[in-house]
Amino acid sequence: MIANSSNTNYRLQIEHCSKQKDYVWWKYEIFKDFVLSPPKYQQRTDSWKFRTMSHVELSVFHMMFYQKGRKILPRNIDFLGDALVNAVWFMDDGGKLGKGCLLNIQNFTDSEAFRLRDFFKRRFIMSVTLQRNKGHFRLYIPVSQHAKWIDLLGNNLRDEFRYKVL
Repeated sequence: MIANSSNTNYRLQIEHCSKQKDYVWWKYEIFKDFVLSPPKYQQRTDSWKFRTMSHVELSVFHMMFYQKGRKILPRNIDFLGDALVNAVWFMDDGGKLGKGCLLNIQNFTDSEAFRLRDFFKRRFIMSVTLQRNKGHFRLYIPVSQHAKWIDLLGNNLRDEFRYKVL
């Protein structure tokens, strides 16, 4: 999220590598009511990018996820019960590790990481673990939970990201 010049509202910037061009356009279709121009290719970074207008509705999300300049895990994380939310999170910040999957949550504090782990256990009956990575936790979905994870993502995982679960 990027603040406007008066720091009153925020806009969203989406940028992914050129291999994920279709994903950028998919996100553009979701946010196009807030966008003045379609995604553009960035030759310097070999990526595709677009930005929304700054808007009060987007500022609500900034307030929800950022405090004092730091990304936080909101108190209410029920929105993580949504399959599409998890799929986008995984497509953006997830990956494959061995035969399991992971979600990069290194921006969160240890207590926030524990809350996420416990949420997955309680909400989805999934036994996920926390692994240290460069001094911070990431969420690991072991191979024993792989089928549950794929079921949770449902049909929301785009084809170009299927390699992350195979």
